Amino acid sequence: MNLNSMSTTGIAAASEAGRRVLVIASDTALRKRVSGVLAQHGLVAVAVTDSNSAHAVAAAQTIDLAVIDLDMGAESALALVERLAPEFPVVIVTSERFGEADKVRGLETGADDYIVRPCGRSEFVARLKVCLRPPLPVERAPQVKTYFFADFSLNTRTRTLTRVSQAPIKLTEAESNLLLTFLEHPQSLLSREQLVAETRLYRGEVGDRSIDVQILRLRRKIETGGNAIIQTIRGKGYLFTASVGAGPVG
Repeated sequence: MNLNSMSTTGIAAASEAGRRVLVIASDTALRKRVSGVLAQHGLVAVAVTDSNSAHAVAAAQTIDLAVIDLDMGAESALALVERLAPEFPVVIVTSERFGEADKVRGLETGADDYIVRPCGRSEFVARLKVCLRPPLPVERAPQVKTYFFADFSLNTRTRTLTRVSQAPIKLTEAESNLLLTFLEHPQSLLSREQLVAETRLYRGEVGDRSIDVQILRLRRKIETGGNAIIQTIRGKGYLFTASVGAGPVG
């Protein structure tokens, strides 16, 4: 990350000032550079060196976003991404030696963005701010209901996905919006562009692959035993094949 050569731009917006960013990197110089840049933009950096320290901090403090350096060890870093991603946004940073397959793997694990070093300060901070933004309001029908499909139910008030006789399944904001979009348009072919617009996904450097990654994550949670619910229509988009019912919130 080329954080020494670029000048900083602007002051953090009021909604971002004071937000706490957990920085996990084994490289001391990188931790210091990232922490310094965050401080210049009104963000509070909490820097640690390893997964154990990261878990301890996340359990003890309010964290708004995590930055994880993949160079600390890819397997341990990705395991940490998977552990932290349900709690708050996670951004991976890594060196140029990792390729697109590694980027997709990181996103599949739960990361919200993937930044390759060297990277200018302005771009780095801007991309963190995107992840720190609150989700845009999604216009939905005013009625609150419960959707039923296969052996699942989705409560639209709490965005809780439940499988019959099992514990609720945790969904990210993007996964919840994506599933709700499919439930509102069952047996309808939806293009990638429609799904991106409905779920308000951030279209980062992986472009159209972002929606594919979100669908892969959702499939892992609702498709079991070879039961294909979301069908890929090559070159056109996706089709939610399950029958969908709706009723009042229980």
